[in-house]
Amino acid sequence: RIINGDMRIWQRGTSFSGGSEYTADRWKVQIDGNVGTKTKVADTSPDGGAMETLSINITGSGSYIQLGQAIEYENFRDLLGQEVTVSYFAQATLNGDTTPSLITRVRGNTSVKDGATLFTSPTISTINTTLSTYGTLTKVTMTFTLPSNILGLSFDVSATPVINGDVLQVGEFQLEAGSVATPFEHRSYGTELALC
Repeated sequence: RIINGDMRIWQRGTSFSGGSEYTADRWKVQIDGNVGTKTKVADTSPDGGAMETLSINITGSGSYIQLGQAIEYENFRDLLGQEVTVSYFAQATLNGDTTPSLITRVRGNTSVKDGATLFTSPTISTINTTLSTYGTLTKVTMTFTLPSNILGLSFDVSATPVINGDVLQVGEFQLEAGSVATPFEHRSYGTELALC
């Protein structure tokens, strides 16, 4: 349901330093104060096998990091009114004595098809956890009922606050029917590239 959820496709390049930009295909990242870099990193999935991740490295102090993707209506319309689960892996390396929060949100609107605006549309569901619990790649899951009247849908993750030396690494994003987060389902590279 989420395109390039495994962060394999990076047609714009594999390293970025702007404050607000698209990085891995379909994924937009915003960093408060333009104080960090975003790079593609190879790692090993806790579910088994190789995985690619998006690593956000903070080089100053800011109030937040945000990354997200708008999900196309045709990719979620059969889930309307049903219980669904979002899952992904996250890892945080913290510098100093801060305890930043990792906030996972699903947002939607009822007025415009494919019109969910990243980071600003009304929230459907949210969870908030402490980033210090993610010393290694850890699976984050959120189960909720997708409203039956949603036309636009987006998914985003944010960390706040952030300081110099903090690193947030994420990958293998998945949206699926039901209340169980199953192992990530890889599509072929050619299929994923075409969807991007």
